[in-house]
Amino acid sequence: MPQIKNKKLKIIFSITLGVLLPMYFIHASDLTSPSFIIRDPVVSGGGGYESSGSFKLYSSENLFGAGQSSSTSFIERSGLLYYPYVTKGTLSAILNGSNVDLTWTPTTAGLGYNVASYKVGIATVSGGPYAYTPVGLSLNYTYTNLSAGDYFFVVGTLDNNSNLLTLSSEQTVTIPQVISFSISTNTVGFGVVTPSGARFATNDTSGSSTDASGNSLQVSTNATSGYSISYNGTAFAGPEVLTEATITNDPDGLPSTKQFALAFSADNGATITSSYDHNVVPANRNWKFTTGSNQLIVTKSNPTPLETINAYYLANIAAMTSAGNYGGVITYTATANF
Repeated sequence: MPQIKNKKLKIIFSITLGVLLPMYFIHASDLTSPSFIIRDPVVSGGGGYESSGSFKLYSSENLFGAGQSSSTSFIERSGLLYYPYVTKGTLSAILNGSNVDLTWTPTTAGLGYNVASYKVGIATVSGGPYAYTPVGLSLNYTYTNLSAGDYFFVVGTLDNNSNLLTLSSEQTVTIPQVISFSISTNTVGFGVVTPSGARFATNDTSGSSTDASGNSLQVSTNATSGYSISYNGTAFAGPEVLTEATITNDPDGLPSTKQFALAFSADNGATITSSYDHNVVPANRNWKFTTGSNQLIVTKSNPTPLETINAYYLANIAAMTSAGNYGGVITYTATANF
């Protein structure tokens, strides 16, 4: 008989279970203002984090839910309204001769930033580097006695730690080359001159028997190469003409001899032409007078805020010099060397 084997019949049922859930989409929109755009902001509902076996997701405070939490050691401020801000002031630079007056409106700051002081900067090229001067909380500053040329100015705002919060827009000023020149008095006099000794002119016209300055010249300039002073003199004359003298290393020339001469001194480093040097040592003084134009007496090769030149006038007469009134005219000219 044929043999019958047992067979097993497997029936496999495969069941797929599915759950249809509704889908929700959150669309982020740009936040804009006239000065910035926040692209596709993500808004969190609050602080904290979520975790799985492989990662943690930290979230920040709600950007639109401004608030403040505090403890004894710190304060947390959240939200866009608590972002620190700085609004810089406006700088103005005004030319005033060889000076520049700076003024500016206050810088405002808050929410973590504070205005502690200002510093002003000056440069000779646009963009710097600037040389800074601290000015505290003042809203003005003046740069004085600037040489001719272009200057660039800024004002910086500092916090309590001297950190720069903001720098103003740059302002430009051009200083022209100028010179100022004046004389203390237009009239000097010797008084009565006798053969017994030298006479020195004074600004009260009474004269003096001891060495004295007759008048002074004042000059200031921002010219890059300084200045020079010269004179144009007429003969010192009356019934006779006094000799145009050149006197070397002598405090008062030769009494009983007809002489007229000049000497000069300077108080701020100007160079006196040697033949006119009224040296501080009397025995080293030089005197001279020459009629004609452009007799150079003082030079300086750099800008100077102010120089005072003292002028001295010396006269001697001989025993036989004719009596009478004597006088002459001396015209001084200052020239800026650009």
